[in-house]
Amino acid sequence: MKLGFFDDARTGEALQTLLANPYDNAPLIADLTEFKVDCLFVSADDETGLRGLLSVYSGFTSPVIAAWCDDATLLRRMLRKAASRCARVRDGFVWCLGGESTLGLLERTVRVDRAREEVQMKLDLQKFHCTAADDCSRAIPLSVENLADLNTLYDLVPPEAWRSEDLLRGPYRGIYEGGKLVAAAGVHWATPWIAEIGNVAVHPDSRRRGLAEACVAAVVGDLKGLTERAYLMVFAENEAAINLYLKMGFEEVQRMRLVGFLLSKCLKALTNVAPSAALRCVGRSASIEKEGRNGRERA
Repeated sequence: MKLGFFDDARTGEALQTLLANPYDNAPLIADLTEFKVDCLFVSADDETGLRGLLSVYSGFTSPVIAAWCDDATLLRRMLRKAASRCARVRDGFVWCLGGESTLGLLERTVRVDRAREEVQMKLDLQKFHCTAADDCSRAIPLSVENLADLNTLYDLVPPEAWRSEDLLRGPYRGIYEGGKLVAAAGVHWATPWIAEIGNVAVHPDSRRRGLAEACVAAVVGDLKGLTERAYLMVFAENEAAINLYLKMGFEEVQRMRLVGFLLSKCLKALTNVAPSAALRCVGRSASIEKEGRNGRERA
């Protein structure tokens, strides 16, 4: 097995492989397209072609790691390769978001410091229609001219992983009342194949009036024709949000858990274990790291 730092000329080949399972591989798809300039990639090949791919996204205080492979030893080797180039990968605390098979492997080999369940939910864009209850017309398109208002809302109700440049990555919609932005939704990123909806927020004084539903529905409408698939992530304890999205036509794809551990322990522990399913490791989340804010809810 040959490991190396990924060649951009192979992006098409890698995307074709990852799109065989677009929801599991969505983070890597985003890294290969939307976030490529902020990523380090490690690839693994044998005589049959690509066998593994790992990305390290450096846009947050701690690195965000996403990986595709089917062998724990290979994963360990790719992590070590990335750590040889990036000290924050080698020494840092990370989060791992994965399904039961992946997390079963991790929990047999590392001490889990934190764990939180998330629900991945998808929507059939072609079957979705904005209803009168959604009233999409209330949610107007947002642009850089609305950035100050959007930051004011997000300062009050901080969403997960918001950065100002996200406004340029795909559609954003918001609702104004009395000259004040009271609700908004958008995307974390969008590609022609798949997009992640998120950064949904409603002013505390304007909740339970259908504003979040209207903003999300309007964003979904904007995504039609721009991408083939759309999904979002929501923490499992946020039952109100889950019920809202189910009402809108979203379906659960899978239950995943966000597990925290020290990567240095992970690298040591993965030396002698059985093969595993694909895994996505996520650097310390924005809810903990970004600008010192806490208590953020996904989506």
